[in-house]
Amino acid sequence: MINRVITTALMCIFFPLISYGQISVALLDLEEGIESWYQEVLGQNNTPIANGSYYHIDPQTPRQHQFLASPIWDIGTVYMYGQQFDSIRILYNIYEDLLIVENSGVFRSNYQPIEPNQRAVDEFFIHGQHFVNINSDSIFYGPGFYEEIYKGENLSLYAKHLKTKTVNDMEVQYLKENQYFIDVGGHYEKYVNRRTLYKMFPSHKKEIRSFANRNGVKGKNETSIYNLIVYCEQFVNNYE
Repeated sequence: MINRVITTALMCIFFPLISYGQISVALLDLEEGIESWYQEVLGQNNTPIANGSYYHIDPQTPRQHQFLASPIWDIGTVYMYGQQFDSIRILYNIYEDLLIVENSGVFRSNYQPIEPNQRAVDEFFIHGQHFVNINSDSIFYGPGFYEEIYKGENLSLYAKHLKTKTVNDMEVQYLKENQYFIDVGGHYEKYVNRRTLYKMFPSHKKEIRSFANRNGVKGKNETSIYNLIVYCEQFVNNYE
């Protein structure tokens, strides 16, 4: 009975669109939630994720571009204003550190790239990677989006994905690099190599070195850093 009342109310609200054959309430699945149906059928035009400015995407190539993994839109999830937006077409410009969303209205011809309020974005998932908005001046690159690689009870590991632009003989190139940061209670240490952890936990230097040698931890191999951080979490009470 309640579902019928809600469905009837929705039909009245959206009658102008339904009458033109643009939207079918038959697609509504109340078990999945009205908000999900609203996003899927009506698009993001009237949702907070669409609040932003038009973003012009400069010409890119598959090999030379400003984005995380590809200049092609990826289907991701965005959390902002305390809401979860699923199946959103998004791009992450790591050259400018900007999340771009595609404003998918009712008509495909109206789709356009939008730069939403970056401060309102809490986190997002793209290309199977999880990014969080760290609003802290204590981290080397300042507030912005960082990939959350490991979230422990005492230690966390984040990566900052960067690109620098060079122009040679009229050819534009974007060079990618990753920088890693260790979060200890809101204080961020830049990871240079395993000596960073020797300095953080000097009383456990011998154990850390032994673990690193046994596991072949060298340079900035992400898997190696991850394993090292997980191991060192036990020493947080001795952090200096």
